[in-house]
This record gives sequence, C-alpha cells and structure tokens, in this order.
Amino acid sequence: DPPESRRDWEEVLRIAEKLGKEQWAARAWGELAILAFLEGDARRARDMMTKAVILARLYGDVAAQIRYFTIIGQGFVEMGRAEEGLEYLDRALDVAAKHLEVSFPMLAHTGRATALVRLNRRSEAEAALNQILGRARDTNRTDYEADLHARLGILEAQANETRSAIGHLQQAAVLARRTQVYRIEATSELQLAKLHAAAGDHAKVRA
Repeated sequence: DPPESRRDWEEVLRIAEKLGKEQWAARAWGELAILAFLEGDARRARDMMTKAVILARLYGDVAAQIRYFTIIGQGFVEMGRAEEGLEYLDRALDVAAKHLEVSFPMLAHTGRATALVRLNRRSEAEAALNQILGRARDTNRTDYEADLHARLGILEAQANETRSAIGHLQQAAVLARRTQVYRIEATSELQLAKLHAAAGDHAKVRA
C-alpha cells in the first residue's frame, strides 16, 4: 500500500526535521524516493534518491548507503540497464567491504548476480551465487538459501544442465516450504514442471 506507507514516511520526515534528527530525515527521504518510484513518478524518485544518498554519505549512515545503492542498482537492472545497475551494486558492496560491522549485504550480492546474468556473464553469476549460498548456509538464512537455490536452478536450466538444475530447484522448493516463502516455492515448482515436461516425464509434471 504505497500511498499509506508514503503518509507514514512523510510523518517520520516531519517529526525528524522538527526534532533536528538529520539522519532520520535522510532515511525518510530515501524511503519516500522508493515510494515515488513505485507510484510511477520516476523523476521525483530520482531527485529524492539523489538527495538521500548525498545525506547518507554526509552523515556517515553506512547502512543507508548500502541500501540505496542496492535499490538503485536493482532498479537499473530491472529497467534493462544492467551495466549501470552493476556499477551501483558494486558501490554497495564496496561500502559494505569497508564496514564489516554491518550485516552481510545479501540483496546487493543477489542483485549483482542478476546483473551478471542479464549481461550474459553466466559463469561469473554462477560463481557469485555459489559463494553467497555458502554464506546463507553458514548464517542459517534458510529463506535466502531457498532463493539462491532457485536462482542457481534457473540459471543451470538455461544452460541445459538439467540434472543439476532439478537438484537446486527441488532443494529450493523444500526450503521455501519450510520457511513459508511461497513465492519461491511456486517459482521452483513451476520451473521443475517445465523441466520434467521437456524431458517427457509427465507423471512428475502432474505431481
């Protein structure tokens, strides 16, 4: 519900400015930029996000910098401008690498892998996904683990590595079901059905 969320963040901005909490005001600008984009006002979103990034750097808000660079990068990737998106995602990861006190930037990593796929750099994308899959396992992030298995399965299916793809997708479906991430479960099951259908194994498709 972007309009309702926008009203909340506008109130956050008003209170933060009244109290002189510049860092919270900057965060509000960033979230309002995301909502402006979701509501179709790309120009306003760009101007607000630019301001949010400048303020995040000015106030040393590392987490905000990582978040906003990641969101900008993912936005460019989804708009078909993967090269530009990759630049911003790399910026997010550079900031994270200099500040080990922040949490592992999983979304920046997965966004970067997606950008590499869009740029047809599949071997790099697969290596990146396998690397962060290990991190997801080590930190017990089962939801991310499910997502990464699904991404790897889809990538391998596109490369006609059917057996490996099926293994990843089956694991993704199991983990997603366990953590109730139904979007990933549905995606994995759909991709499995397509692979089984292509192999002529219609019993598994129906299952």
